[in-house]
Amino acid sequence: MNGAVSGGEAKQPIHVNRRKENADALADLAIENFIEMRDKTASRAFRAKKKLDHLLEGLLPGIYLPLYTMVTFTRIPYAEAARRARRQDRLVYESLTVITLSIVALIIAVFR
Repeated sequence: MNGAVSGGEAKQPIHVNRRKENADALADLAIENFIEMRDKTASRAFRAKKKLDHLLEGLLPGIYLPLYTMVTFTRIPYAEAARRARRQDRLVYESLTVITLSIVALIIAVFR
């Protein structure tokens, strides 16, 4: 195959589809960054998340990368960086939820 996408759609080289996906991802990242700068930077929770990002990046070098680092200092395509950042965020929030619930359960068990 010569790098074309098969199916009912017009045949386009794979790199065209990748460029479109990454261009769309970059546009989405730009809008998200604008909203973040406009609405979230004053939030304590936002600043705590950024500090946690830097802590995890230091503890897990090469494994955990904040979105800013992926977009600015690596050659990771924008679409992949956005997907990876969403996965990392989901994992961090789920872990924090489990830790918080465990602490609450421990406190309840101790004071019963």
